[in-house]
Amino acid sequence: VKIEGLKLTSAATTRLDALEHQKLAILGANFFGRGIVVDGSAAAGIFLYGAVNAALWGCTVKNTLADAFHVTHGSNGVVGAGLVAELSGDDGFAVVSYGDETVCENVQWIGCYANTPGARGFSVVGGKSVRAVGGRVHLSSATGIYVACEPSYSTHGVEDVYFSGMHLSGCNTSAPSPLHGAIMVYNGRSSSYLVQKVNITDVVIRDTDVDAGQQVSLVTDIAGANNIRGVVIKGLTLTGVHPAYLTNISNVPTANYILDEVLLADEKRVFVPGSYTM
Repeated sequence: VKIEGLKLTSAATTRLDALEHQKLAILGANFFGRGIVVDGSAAAGIFLYGAVNAALWGCTVKNTLADAFHVTHGSNGVVGAGLVAELSGDDGFAVVSYGDETVCENVQWIGCYANTPGARGFSVVGGKSVRAVGGRVHLSSATGIYVACEPSYSTHGVEDVYFSGMHLSGCNTSAPSPLHGAIMVYNGRSSSYLVQKVNITDVVIRDTDVDAGQQVSLVTDIAGANNIRGVVIKGLTLTGVHPAYLTNISNVPTANYILDEVLLADEKRVFVPGSYTM
């Protein structure tokens, strides 16, 4: 299926979540979309549900009541390039793998921009082999980059996630709740579910809300679970204003992560040994 230059609009004011409520739902294999514009949706703007080999080029989604771009239900082989998410009601670019569904794999976001998303800029909440390169997030309500395994939605774990060349400005505008900051890696499930092999490099962080809990956090809810492993966050450039604390580590062994010296050398860092409250 190939769609080019299509514009879809909606004046919906009530958030809905069924498959038919998504403005453009992509199912099946071998989809190409270019220059698609979605302005308004009761749910997500462009919703990839079990999609295989799907490519989106130069598409814009704005004014949704849920995520702008949402990848779920075992989608595999998704590439989005030059995409714009504006004023979404939830995340700008989301990959979500619910526990009763197949894990989403092989998703790439290249040069994509999230402007004022209602929650996170880019999120991977259950997924494998997810890449985001050269993207930007501006004025996100919650964190700019979010990698997580969530108990509330019983999502799968995360493996092999890579963010590089990102620019995050004005993150966590809803601070102090939730206390996400600019980058958050989180696992709220048991040791059977892992968040591992997460590499976040060469990121500019500018003007994170001063009331946010910290710039970067690695958090697991369960002490001793050892369920966040192999996290590398390096090559950070911090500019402008920022929260009082740069780093929060909760229940994650020091052997399981490598952080940029700019986070560890600053006297304002904080390490919290107990549980973390959001």
